[in-house]
Amino acid sequence: MSPSSNRGRHIERCTFCEKRRHHVASLIAGPPGVYICNECIEICNSILQEEQRRNPEAQTAAGAAAATAP
Repeated sequence: MSPSSNRGRHIERCTFCEKRRHHVASLIAGPPGVYICNECIEICNSILQEEQRRNPEAQTAAGAAAATAP
């Protein structure tokens, strides 16, 4: 397919790493035009787990805030 045939066609890709849908196992849609892939979610989870390990009180405060949110 030539580049000109892709004009006007939306290609779904991860907003964070820019990998296309067919290069990842899963692509989750957020607001219009925003996507995150399973690989970036795994990285985010690792970061959050490390932050929780370093500061367990931050997780407790975040959980309390989420529980009281409407």
